[in-house]
This record gives sequence, structure tokens and C-alpha cells, in this order.
Amino acid sequence: MKKFLVSVAFLALHLPTVHAAPPKAATSESVAPLAVTGPTRFAVGFATVSGFGGANGAISFWYELNPWNSIQGLAAIGGTTPFEVGVGGLYRHTVTGGTSEGLHLGGGALLGSVNAGGSQFFMRMSGLVGAHLTFPGLSRLQLSFDGGVHFDLLNNTFDIRVEPLSPALGFSVHYFI
Repeated sequence: MKKFLVSVAFLALHLPTVHAAPPKAATSESVAPLAVTGPTRFAVGFATVSGFGGANGAISFWYELNPWNSIQGLAAIGGTTPFEVGVGGLYRHTVTGGTSEGLHLGGGALLGSVNAGGSQFFMRMSGLVGAHLTFPGLSRLQLSFDGGVHFDLLNNTFDIRVEPLSPALGFSVHYFI
């Protein structure tokens, strides 16, 4: 399982996200380095994530590394008695489309505690597939839907599921600053 996750992460990071400089005439100088192009963007928003920190939603931060790769950070507090909290992150690689709309693959991990007969440790590792699009007429508002294979660990019980991140189809909304 570990080798599979490492392989998926390696492939996602090395898919065609770089562009080589135009070829030069052969010289004794070193070859020009590969360059990633495109602006980075930052957004804040809300994501629906089931059972994450005892809450059905989380505060979300989205950071675009380049036009093809982004990271989403999540934080949730479900309650204080018993203590339920969660943090996590998701990585997305756009396989078709662009920053305003497209299909993406990725993965992530969520850690926290949930109320399962008292506060219990919870961990989820996920392989994701999803779609993102700009809200019509509002270029700074982006919607995303995610689901996939989830590997959950709760109180020494391991569970594998294929489903959206939430009953709302893993919906998240972000406003780009």
C-alpha cells in the first residue's frame, strides 16, 4: 500500500507540469533549467467533509502552485465536549482543463479526533478524483466536487470506502484573493 501511494504521488508531481526552454545550439555551457510557468493564486472558503473533526464542514484554504497543481488545507472543530478537531490537506493535479474549469486527480490526508464513544483518533488517507469550475459570472468564485477511495483508521479499526468526501458530493467553494 505504501509503495502504491508513493508511486501515485511521484507520478502526480512529475506529470507534464513543466515546459522546457527552446533548444539551443550545442555549447559547452550547461543546458537551461526547466521552468514552471503561470501565476499562483490563494483562496479562502468552505468545504464539506463528512466525519472530519466531528463536523460536516471545514474552513478551507486553496493555494495554486502553478496552473496545474494546487494544495487545499482544511481545519474543523466539531465540538469541545468531547473534543473534536481535524486538520488536513489535499493535493490536486489538473489533468484536463485549466485553472477556471477542469478535471483533477490527487490525494490527501486528514487527521483529528471524533466522538465515537468518547474522543477517538481519526485518520483518513484518500485518493481523489474531481472537477472544478468558476461560478458563472463571478471569476473569483470557484466550485469544486471531490470523491475517491478513502482509507479510514478509527480506534484501531481500518475501513476502505469509495465515495464522495461528503453527502454533498465533496462540494467546496473558494474565493480567490
